[in-house]
Amino acid sequence: MLVGSYPEKVDLKKGNVIVHLFGFINSEEILNWYYSVADLFVLPLVEGNISISAIEAMCCGLPVVSFVVGGMRDIIDHKETGYLARVGDIEDLAEGIRWILNDNRYRRLSFNCREKVLDRFSLKKNAEKYIEIYKNCIKTKKVKRNELVGWGEDLFRNKKIDDALKVFEKLREIFPEDAEVLNNICVIWWEKKDFNNAFNFFKKAFKLKPNSKEIEINYKKAA
Repeated sequence: MLVGSYPEKVDLKKGNVIVHLFGFINSEEILNWYYSVADLFVLPLVEGNISISAIEAMCCGLPVVSFVVGGMRDIIDHKETGYLARVGDIEDLAEGIRWILNDNRYRRLSFNCREKVLDRFSLKKNAEKYIEIYKNCIKTKKVKRNELVGWGEDLFRNKKIDDALKVFEKLREIFPEDAEVLNNICVIWWEKKDFNNAFNFFKKAFKLKPNSKEIEINYKKAA
């Protein structure tokens, strides 16, 4: 069975193999039926990343034969959930098909496919991975923010006012709603005797964090 698009000039009449052409399938129910009646899934990609169709096939218990390219290494465990042939080697691809269809190993391969998809590629697993990535990003960003705040405050204490302002202005681009960052900018403008600018930033900082004693004192002082 050949599902999806294919070159019109390909000769499919050679040999004793009967080829059924189904074209593009836009029904999930029908696609599941094709997966269920197949013995294996052949995906002769010569380039590419993670293949959703390969994961779908394995979810239905189909071992996958593919070239060892891109993300196929992450999906297929060679001779455990399928067969990874040398890139562009049609004979090796055919050998993979023959190897999988051996009755003594097919049941084990089919079981491994289903287990790997449930363990690595289920919606729950993917959601957990994304949450973990986002948490790590937030944690890393927070650490970087604290380091930059400390750096800016050190510059201010060492009377490098303009350099300190550059650091906090950069922080404001990344964290526009950070009251502490805005408060530091207020203090710098106050030190530079630009009281109008200082008051505007004090007002923004106070609005974001009115319970901060330090911001409240600075705001009232500027007002």
